[in-house]
Amino acid sequence: MDGLLGELVVAFEEMGVTINEPVLDRCVEICQRYNVLEAEEFVATWMAYSLSKLQGADPTVAYLDKFERDEYRKKGKENRNSQNDNRKSSLVIYEARNKEVDVESDSIMKVYDENAAKGKISWGAKTPDHSRKPKSRSSPQAVFSPASFSPTITSLSSKYTSRTNSGEVVFPYKNASITSDKDFENFTLEIERLNSVDIPRYMNFDLVEALDYADEKIDQIGNILMKKYHMDEVMPVRYKHPSPFLTIGRIACDADGRLNSKSAMLEGSRDLSFGETIQLDLGNVEKYSVFPGQIVAVEGVNITGDKLMAKQIYCDASPDPDPTSSRGPLSLTIAAGPFTQSDSMTYQPLLDLIEKVSSEEPDLLILTGPFIDSTHPVILENSLAETYQELFRKIVDLIMRPLQSKKTQVVMVSSYKDCNSQFVYPTPQLPLKDRHYQNLHLLPDPSIFKIGGVSIGVTSTDILLHIGKEEISSPGYSTDRLSRLSGHILSQRCFYPLTPATDAPVDPSFMEFAKLTIRPDILILPSDLRYFIKVIKDVILLLSLNTVVELVSNKGICIAGFARVCRC
Repeated sequence: MDGLLGELVVAFEEMGVTINEPVLDRCVEICQRYNVLEAEEFVATWMAYSLSKLQGADPTVAYLDKFERDEYRKKGKENRNSQNDNRKSSLVIYEARNKEVDVESDSIMKVYDENAAKGKISWGAKTPDHSRKPKSRSSPQAVFSPASFSPTITSLSSKYTSRTNSGEVVFPYKNASITSDKDFENFTLEIERLNSVDIPRYMNFDLVEALDYADEKIDQIGNILMKKYHMDEVMPVRYKHPSPFLTIGRIACDADGRLNSKSAMLEGSRDLSFGETIQLDLGNVEKYSVFPGQIVAVEGVNITGDKLMAKQIYCDASPDPDPTSSRGPLSLTIAAGPFTQSDSMTYQPLLDLIEKVSSEEPDLLILTGPFIDSTHPVILENSLAETYQELFRKIVDLIMRPLQSKKTQVVMVSSYKDCNSQFVYPTPQLPLKDRHYQNLHLLPDPSIFKIGGVSIGVTSTDILLHIGKEEISSPGYSTDRLSRLSGHILSQRCFYPLTPATDAPVDPSFMEFAKLTIRPDILILPSDLRYFIKVIKDVILLLSLNTVVELVSNKGICIAGFARVCRC
């Protein structure tokens, strides 16, 4: 009970919601009644419901009563009906084009008989009765879904078809600093990759190599901080002196739990500090925001030799802007996976997006994975009747066939959550054979590339949520939390600066591929956190792109949206 109470409070706070005791008790009651074991799952469901039905209102007891009726009681009835319907099964492969197969129980072998009566089996598309046709707001294209042993995944998502805010712009943004009045007569749409990920032997962990990289990173970021803040001399982390001095190291935690102001440690490099660590007291620092793995310079005193009393923390090692960037008149459409809902494996949201892109024809379409989500219930139940690679080829065709004759360049960024990807971060590009589209570009996660003079950094990993779980900040830190979290990516020159990584399969030996070597014009950071668009350090930050219409769509609870950057 106490554990669930605390988890609910933390989960709501991560979404920026503060709840009182009566509301918290009602949440616990609902969780116990419907056997909801994960606080994050409950909060994600509430946030989706609130945004779609209550205009984003905070939870109250009355709202929670309505939430319980709409979300849990109805679903309980649907699940019981579904269990009764599924008692009788047969080995039939279902696809979107053969959703209705009339096979009597005593003649199942007729499926394999080429002389079987055609009236018994219908393999073609069948127009349903008008009374059964759902009121869908999706495009009139044919339904697309993978081949499966279950007919349920070929049905359209009720969450998607019942949405009421299709096409709604939820966050417009305009900033004069990102526009351009230049004349680009030689504007080109060729994509130039600025980094690459080639990991031939992942899962072959080399401890010495990983330690060397971690040590070199302290020295590299430390040298940048010294130059930026004009530091003449730095001392080892355990240097004992009553007068203020400067030292450089990595933020660490002295226990397995979450970092706090009492458990912070500073780990020095082998060259400067012989690899030693020291307890870091943050009590006298007026303004700080730290997380495990962050490289910082600390000004403080060490009277006893066992504790560094910090007075000032320096951490901004942001890279310089790309000197060749021209910020041309580029139009982009950006969306992040997964592109299915939890109650269906039809890719209707993706179909609708591609139809819109084909009509508007932007210069660039960026899609970040996962494209075949390894956490989807259908995948976990092993219900697919085709290989992941076969399904991925179909998805690529679904995307590219309407766009292959268009000017739009298509970028697909891999994800370690993809079923057909390598389960490692950084993640190499997705494999694709027998498909050759001139305007398709498969990129690794993370990637930095340039198109039309505009440099773009993109990742499909939710680093902001991961850092948000571990980061601590001083009470007087004025910057809003989402801006602060995204600023860490730039200030640490890394797409995934969190160490150790508990939520991603990070291979420390290959983190050089996750370096942010330049300051891009646009930085794309998909996340389950609340959507926003900001300009930080002269970089356009596009955040939570998979949740522009609704919140937490990565959990499959609501409807995914997309972001659009118009011509500057």
